[in-house]
Amino acid sequence: PKLQRSSAHSWITGTVPVMHVKHGITWSRIGNSSDILKYLYGRYLPEVGKSAEFLKPTPEAVEMEKKYDKYGADLQGWLYYRSIKHKEMCLRGWMAFDERVPLYQRILIRIFYPMAARFLTGIFKLNSSTAFEKRVLRIKGVIQEVEDMLMDGRDFLEGGSEPTFVDITFASVSGLWVMPQNFSGGVTRVTDFPHAKDRMPEALLADAAEWREQFPRVTKYVEGLYGKHRFKEKEI
Repeated sequence: PKLQRSSAHSWITGTVPVMHVKHGITWSRIGNSSDILKYLYGRYLPEVGKSAEFLKPTPEAVEMEKKYDKYGADLQGWLYYRSIKHKEMCLRGWMAFDERVPLYQRILIRIFYPMAARFLTGIFKLNSSTAFEKRVLRIKGVIQEVEDMLMDGRDFLEGGSEPTFVDITFASVSGLWVMPQNFSGGVTRVTDFPHAKDRMPEALLADAAEWREQFPRVTKYVEGLYGKHRFKEKEI
């Protein structure tokens, strides 16, 4: 099939990867990163063999992916807890000033920001410091597990010589606190550091700085993945 890579720009989802697959005269759309990777593995394994090994969904890898997906959800809650009262940061994160998002969506999210903020406050229990503290404990627990895994000198989480989709999953969400250069691959400067830091709440930056100091192996590992394996802006 013919493949096309694109990004969907929406205040609802932000910038997310989308893959369009053409079968004959029809196109299919796959919009979840995990689903895209699994499709690519199943589709191209017979043709490229070992080149697709980094996508292989072994039982162990799938369990790690599930854990890091939950970790990513906790990081999302942490981010909103620290930032939901900072209207400009949220609007920029929701791409309310990005011309690639349809104009009507950009207007609507600015109008309905208070409603969206209340909705997220309920979903993530942002009024509860207890819920936040539990979320942070889970986040730090996962990071500590990876910190311990890296103590044996491995370069990648599954112990191979090349990164796998597990590394990609973990690094993609850990970028929120590691704050590596080229975080968005040049797609948006909203989350490219250090440019974005001048709009971030001090408490959020303090948490991130504390974790980078507390987990130096994970920080170096994530920075390395973004430095060596992330698309550069000119390649997008």
